[in-house]
This record gives sequence, C-alpha cells and structure tokens, in this order.
Amino acid sequence: MDNTSTNTNNNTTSFGRNEALAKVEITVLAAILFMAVFGNLMIIVIHVYRERKLNRMQLFIVHLAAADIFVGLFQVLPQLINDITDRFDGNNFLCKLVSYIEVGTMYNSTYVLIMTALDRYLSICHPLMSQTWTSKRVHAMVVIAWLLAAIFASPQLLIFSYKRRESDGVYICGDNFNSSNMWQMQTYITWIFLSVYAVPFIILTVCYSKICTVVWISVNAKETHTSKCKRKHLLQNGAGSQSSRTKAVLHLRAHSNKLTQSKIKTVKLTLAVVICFIVCWAPFFITQMWAAYDINSPYDTS
Repeated sequence: MDNTSTNTNNNTTSFGRNEALAKVEITVLAAILFMAVFGNLMIIVIHVYRERKLNRMQLFIVHLAAADIFVGLFQVLPQLINDITDRFDGNNFLCKLVSYIEVGTMYNSTYVLIMTALDRYLSICHPLMSQTWTSKRVHAMVVIAWLLAAIFASPQLLIFSYKRRESDGVYICGDNFNSSNMWQMQTYITWIFLSVYAVPFIILTVCYSKICTVVWISVNAKETHTSKCKRKHLLQNGAGSQSSRTKAVLHLRAHSNKLTQSKIKTVKLTLAVVICFIVCWAPFFITQMWAAYDINSPYDTS
C-alpha cells in the first residue's frame, strides 16, 4: 500500500500531471522539432543553392518548408518548453502573443499547402490559364495564405490570458472558457477543426482527384496514340528488316512505359499528400474534439 502511494506521488503531480507521460511527450516533441526544423531547412538549402531559378512548384515547396519551420519554432517549441517547465514564464501580453502565433503558424502551414494544390490544379487542369502566371503570383498566393492565417488566429488574443492555476498557484497561459458554458469552447474547437482540417482536406481531395483524372485521361490518350503509331509504322515498314521493326517496337513500347510510370508516380504523389495530411493531423483533432464534447475524456483542449 505504501509502495503504491509512493509510486503515485512520484509519477503524478498535485494537480494530476502524469510525469511519466510528460517525459514521453517531451521526447516526442523534441524529435518532431528536430525533424521539422532541420529537415525543412535542408529542403530550402537544396532548392535555393542547387537551382539557379526556381519554377513555380519549387517556389511553393520552399514556402511550404518555411511554413513548417515556423510551426516547429513557434508551435512545437513553446509546447516543448511548457511541458518541461510546467509553467509559463512571462506576462499577459506574451501569453496572448505566443498563443496567437502558435495557431497562426498552424493555419499558415495548412493554407500554403492548399495554395500549392490550387496551383497544381490550375497548371494541369487549366494549362492555358496558368501560362501567364509568374513567381510574383506564387508569392501573392502565399501572402494570401499568411493573411488568412493571421485573421483566423485572431480569436486567440481574446481567448487566452496569463493566469494563476487554482490547484497549485502556478502561473500558466490558459484559455478563458467558462466550464459552465461548454458551448463556447465546443464552438471554437469545432471552428478550428473545420478551418484547419475538414475543409482543407475536402479542397485537397477535390484538387488532387481532378489532377489524377486529367493525368489519367491524358496518358491513356497518349498511349492510344502511341499504339496507333506503332501499328502504322509496322504496316509502312512491313518490308523492312526484322531488326529495324524490332527496334521501332521497342522504342514505342519504352515511350509508352515511361508515360505509364509517370501516371503511377502522379497518383502515388497525390495519395501521399492527402494521406499524410490526414494521418499527421488526425490525432490532434481527434483528442481536441473528444475533449471538447466529452467532459470525462482523459484530455484537455489547452
């Protein structure tokens, strides 16, 4: 009985924090921070220093990598520090600023990804419309993503504040939702779920589905054309040598295989983008929605 009590006291703080779980969370956050910052930094360095002039897709990749670096520095890092210290060392202004930037970077990363999908959609599905687009248009789309993120994150300035935790008197940066009016928190969490996860997921799915459809139809048309050319070539060169006919067939077949591989690569890339978006964000939003709508959930929305 005494051993159980001692273990409980060692693993859990006075206000219910599980220290063993906190250590796991700190380790995971540290790994995510390292991969987010250094991984995306390498992407930027490779694209900027290897390419003399970046095309539109490469520009979007650089912007997306930069957005993910901001997520690492201004969302993952503050959460990591909070988990290590279990307190907020600052003031009310700093609390609101950190909360605003945390959510703002989350919005921005998602919306830059959406802008990238829209650019790919216009480039592949409406090539004539996108031919006049320049790098300035790319930067303009990214600026729009930043502006939308700045606007949608603004409620954080009102919701979060620097306050004392009732259980132990430690100052934290927490939300001001009233437990007696759960609908306020539920409304806000649902809004974030829709604006950061659900709606972007629908947009990404629609854009990349149309891209896959256009690529599939285009490649099938080219394969049909290649097959017709092959038959025509064989008929025209029927009297030629066996070796020349074989070379012609192999050349056309190689071209057809190249198109097929391109089609498969496009489909795989599309699936990778959508699946990664779903998988990476799903745990966060599942726990947030669970905590918002179930008072007995083991999670909180902070």
